[in-house]
Amino acid sequence: MNGYGIDIVRQLIMEHSTGLQDRKKGHVEDYLARTVGKAEIWVEMLASGVFVEYEKVKHKLLRLAQERAREREREGNRRQLTAE
Repeated sequence: MNGYGIDIVRQLIMEHSTGLQDRKKGHVEDYLARTVGKAEIWVEMLASGVFVEYEKVKHKLLRLAQERAREREREGNRRQLTAE
């Protein structure tokens, strides 16, 4: 897939979203995981030829993004354990 990686997009949102820390106080990481995750899945769907209206799938995208975020977190934890 072309474009920027998920970590770069996350960093760009952090840097350029005015007032993010205040608007999402205490929930910034969760917000970023959901927002970037939904965009990632949406791009994958479009790249695979699946064309649907965003409004019809946004709640499913959220669930998928949350599942991916949990999996990434588990993978990161596994890497930390094996590195120690």
